[in-house]
Amino acid sequence: MKTEKYSCIQNQYNKKYHTGNISLCAQDPERLKDPVDFVQQLLDAKDKFDAIVGRAFVNDKAFQNALNQAFEHFVNLNQRSPEYISLFMDDKLRKGLKVWGPAGF
Repeated sequence: MKTEKYSCIQNQYNKKYHTGNISLCAQDPERLKDPVDFVQQLLDAKDKFDAIVGRAFVNDKAFQNALNQAFEHFVNLNQRSPEYISLFMDDKLRKGLKVWGPAGF
C-alpha cells in the first residue's frame, strides 16, 4: 500500500511540523504584533506546504492529513487565534469594500 511505503517519512514529517518548528512560530512575539500579517503568513505557509505535499507525495492523503493536523495544532497554540482570524477577515472585507466603492454594489 502506498501509505505504508511512506510511513517512515510521514513519521518524521509529523514530528517536525506537528510538534516541532511550527509551534515555535506561534509563540514568537514579533509575529504576533500584527494579527492580520500573522494570519496571512500562516496562510502563505500552508499554501507552500500544500504545494510540497502535492508535488513530492502526489497529494497522498496521509501527508495531507498530517499537514492539516499540524496547522490545526499551530493555530490552537495561540488562544487569540479566533480574534486574529476575525481581524484578518475584517481587514480583507474592508479592503474589498474600498475596491468596490459605494457604487460597486
